[in-house]
Amino acid sequence: MKSIYAVIIVLLVANIVATVWFGVTSQPITSTQNKVENTLPSHMTKNVRNKIYDQFVSQYNSRDYEAMYNLFSPSAKAQIDKKETFSTFRQLVDYFDSIVEGGYSHAEYLGTQGDLKQFKLFYSVKFSENSKFGTSGSLSITLAIRNDEYEVWGFNLRST
Repeated sequence: MKSIYAVIIVLLVANIVATVWFGVTSQPITSTQNKVENTLPSHMTKNVRNKIYDQFVSQYNSRDYEAMYNLFSPSAKAQIDKKETFSTFRQLVDYFDSIVEGGYSHAEYLGTQGDLKQFKLFYSVKFSENSKFGTSGSLSITLAIRNDEYEVWGFNLRST
């Protein structure tokens, strides 16, 4: 019985030593390196972010579902059904009516696929008084960015 306890103690000590050893010798990415890689590229200026927002809101408020659908990149369109997307757009308009004002809040880094970096842009929005879910909400737009170009991959509109 004593030999079992001795084996357990030796294994625990070995585990602690290995944990300390690997913890001391590893070189993690510093938070500043990680932040630089995960921030919006410099070409995604305030004007570009506002242009993306303005295009969506203009087409949403005018109920131009074809134009809203055409904001999606070819790769996004290949993965969604056009009729279902139009149906979803109609539901959003039914729920929230129109967007009367809003602005950019922040961006969130989602990850990388090959040479594409994915980001989600967040906008605070105010809906019309006809909204069925209150007047405050948020719009998020998912982008894929490669070099100096971006593609729209998705939209999300919700009340808060």
